Amino acid sequence: MLQHLDYDENPVYYVYHLVNPITRVPFYVGKGTRYRCKQHLVDTPETARNKRLNGHIRKLRESGIEPIIIKIKENMMERDAYELEESEIRKYGRIGFEEGGILMNLLLEARPPILRGEDNGFYGRHHTEETRRIIGEKNRGLKHTDESKEKIRQRHLGVPKSEEHRRKMSENAKGRPVKEETRQKLREHNLQPEVLKKNIESKQKVWIVITPDGEELEVVNLSDFCKERGLSRTKMYTVAAGKANHHKGYKCWPKYPEKHHRRNNKK
Repeated sequence: MLQHLDYDENPVYYVYHLVNPITRVPFYVGKGTRYRCKQHLVDTPETARNKRLNGHIRKLRESGIEPIIIKIKENMMERDAYELEESEIRKYGRIGFEEGGILMNLLLEARPPILRGEDNGFYGRHHTEETRRIIGEKNRGLKHTDESKEKIRQRHLGVPKSEEHRRKMSENAKGRPVKEETRQKLREHNLQPEVLKKNIESKQKVWIVITPDGEELEVVNLSDFCKERGLSRTKMYTVAAGKANHHKGYKCWPKYPEKHHRRNNKK
């Protein structure tokens, strides 16, 4: 038995009618979010999933009639939207399925099941370049809602990118001009106090210092440390670079050898 997908609990769904403006009678019932209700009006015979709905819309337009969209209820959770959609389809009936039906819907219940592996009709197939282009043109200019962005972020959180993925991202970004709007957003982000502090701390070198008494210290600002202890900053950097064993009994090297050249601490 097929199982249904988990329902989205964000109240962003609506149920709509496609209506003949002359008769004021609906000929299709649907459920969606954002621009979904407009999709039927831009579909072509090649891209439309419901061919008879697309044919009906084309016949109306050939007669000089432009269908209208009426949202009968908005701000619904997904489960409630599915239930109302099904109730509306049962109310009006489908042409060729229920006696006296007037709708072009093909399904009474449009809740998508989970289809994995060979049960999925697209299993083993791939979109053609032309289909990719059409999908890209339709989605170009559309923006994710904040809720959608958060879902995408959570889905990818902690998932490492493969080397192949990183390579493709790098190749796609090469030569691509950065919009001034994007540059401004980056400037504003980097000027936030917490971001500035984090960037400064990430660029600071951390040093391990051994005092003449054998005490091990972790020093962030080596110059200030030298001033406080009456040491030569230049000679301490020389010790840190491995060119001298010590300066006034002080030994020093970078804490993170992957960022700096760490000397061998020879006694």
